[in-house]
Amino acid sequence: MGARVQREGSVHHGFERRFAGRSHRIDLSALTGGKVITMRPQYEVLTDLIAARLATGGDLRFDVRDTSVHDLAGPHPCIRFTDADGRAHALECDFIAGCDGFHGVCRDAIPASARTECHRVYPFGWFGILAEAPPSSDELIYARYERGFALVSTRSSTVQRMYFQCPPDERPGAWSQDRIWHELHARTAADGFRLKDGPIAQHNIIAMCSFVCEPMRHERLFLAGDAAHVVPPTGRRA
Repeated sequence: MGARVQREGSVHHGFERRFAGRSHRIDLSALTGGKVITMRPQYEVLTDLIAARLATGGDLRFDVRDTSVHDLAGPHPCIRFTDADGRAHALECDFIAGCDGFHGVCRDAIPASARTECHRVYPFGWFGILAEAPPSSDELIYARYERGFALVSTRSSTVQRMYFQCPPDERPGAWSQDRIWHELHARTAADGFRLKDGPIAQHNIIAMCSFVCEPMRHERLFLAGDAAHVVPPTGRRA
């Protein structure tokens, strides 16, 4: 499953911290005895995982509804759902992995009296864009500016992902493409550097929050991923 990652992934040996109009590169390879970071878009990793599962005869179901979990304390907990053709199913399990995201059904299947949830909302958001442009940098750039943070990252050789800090109630529609690029250019300027811009195919605001559910196991149910904990994007990259 790692063949395409090794063949097509973007290898990074470090990253840049940028502030006060200057860049400061952190050489991770030098600090870790030659180790590198390989970047790969999440949707491409998912494509490989699905292909590998199907190649081994795995049964994947998409577009199911009415999903619920039952009998978590028994020897065979059950998942009930309705498939895309409208047929009801009951899947008996040894264990259930609740990997169904923050808004899934698994976490709520744990009685409220048996779980503690810690939730923090931060007083800012990230204005994110997908731009049709070549990479501006071989490595990630984390920039600090008087109006807030900015991040330059690479999705592929033709599509880039970038962010800048903004108020959480900012309206994406109030920003023209020219205004977006002006803000990103201002926040990332240093040492003669200039972003390579292009048409913006998508833009949205990501709310910054942290969430943890304790415990992450109840009887024969195990929570994983966003069902159990949510961290801001910087935490994912750390």
